[in-house]
Amino acid sequence: MKIILIILIGTLSLLLAIKYTMQCNYHHKAISQCIMMFDNIEILLSYNVLSTQNIFKLLSENDKYNLLTFIKNISTNMESKNSDYVLSCENQKYIYGNKYLKKEDKENLINFFSLFGKSDLNGQIINCKTYKKIFKKRFEFIEVNDKKECKSISTMILGIGFLVIILLF
Repeated sequence: MKIILIILIGTLSLLLAIKYTMQCNYHHKAISQCIMMFDNIEILLSYNVLSTQNIFKLLSENDKYNLLTFIKNISTNMESKNSDYVLSCENQKYIYGNKYLKKEDKENLINFFSLFGKSDLNGQIINCKTYKKIFKKRFEFIEVNDKKECKSISTMILGIGFLVIILLF
């Protein structure tokens, strides 16, 4: 019985550490995909005269944004309603529903999309560049701070698990 309990605690602590590390990695990748999204929106605005609906359709067809699940949902919603208005209440739910981004990231995206399509072309390009810089700074911050925190918490989870195992032995 004691052996089974030790195996279960060891396995559980290992799985919790792996899960937490994967969440950190997914967040890092999602921020990277946001930066790519801003790059692509900027390019699409610069070289093509597309509606916001068409921009979202092109973005939603790109597999590079697999962690930004809200893009496909917003695109489908805009297409079904034949609307160029990006930030409806329903679309905000899609952004807030993304499990790979943190609250701060989601609020920055909502701020970006609240301005998207509401100014002239140059204003929209400047808006893309501004939010791309914000997300690049966020990316750098995550690389330095969150990865350290992630490693330390994962190590702590493993340490507690092994401590319990030693105490049971």
